[in-house]
Amino acid sequence: MNQNTKKTLAAEYLDVVKQLRATAVVCAAMMAARDYGNMALHVPPDPLQKRCARAADLIERLVTEAPPAPVSTFNGWPMPRPMHTVPRDGTPFWGIIGNDAIAMVWHDGFGAFVSSWHRMTMAPGYTIDGKDYRDHSPVTHEPRGWLPLPCFIRYPAETGYDG
Repeated sequence: MNQNTKKTLAAEYLDVVKQLRATAVVCAAMMAARDYGNMALHVPPDPLQKRCARAADLIERLVTEAPPAPVSTFNGWPMPRPMHTVPRDGTPFWGIIGNDAIAMVWHDGFGAFVSSWHRMTMAPGYTIDGKDYRDHSPVTHEPRGWLPLPCFIRYPAETGYDG
């Protein structure tokens, strides 16, 4: 949406406010006329209906054409999200560590955010704690914020990808 469109929408919004105030004055006059024995109004109901319809049309246009809420950015990048909102289901994300963004996941087995780990696969028929593998040697992190990975670099978290 360009700057001229934004200015036009803002002007129309102000016009809506004026029309709604005028409609309120007319409605107050109608109520006063009703209270004072059906005194004749100087404003016929047809213009009132047109004003209300125009106001409704403008509001609808403002709502449907409103720009999306701005995303907080820093040098063109989205601001990191708070850690209490990070996915803890194995979904990979960028964890913010110092001035770096490192691809990582929450690993339930380690109870930590990890960027890599090793997986030892057991010989057929052998298990450790009921699993045929054992994850070990994690690289753990304590990120201060997180960002979702862009769609072009997502990978399955269950592979133990050494990102």
